[in-house]
Amino acid sequence: MINKGVSKFVGYMAQLDNNRPSGISIQDMMVRARVAYQDQEDEDVNVYTMTTSDLIRPNDVKKQKERKKRASEAAKVVEGFVSRVELRMEKQDKLLETTSI
Repeated sequence: MINKGVSKFVGYMAQLDNNRPSGISIQDMMVRARVAYQDQEDEDVNVYTMTTSDLIRPNDVKKQKERKKRASEAAKVVEGFVSRVELRMEKQDKLLETTSI
């Protein structure tokens, strides 16, 4: 029940966001969405206890997961590159040690 109400409220926020007047703050948008929600749904929503994570749309969550996955993959590539460079440096150090003797 709560999730359904939050989803509907997020829908009103999305409508406002798509037609966002210049200079309107997120707090103003939340107040306007609350009024629209109350008018259409005949119930109240407490925007003061909501967090920004409550307002993330499902597509945004999917995009966040994709970004994290790409970042993790990039970190693995960098880690592999660093390991190869370190190995090469060790080989060069050993070669230098043997040639300086």
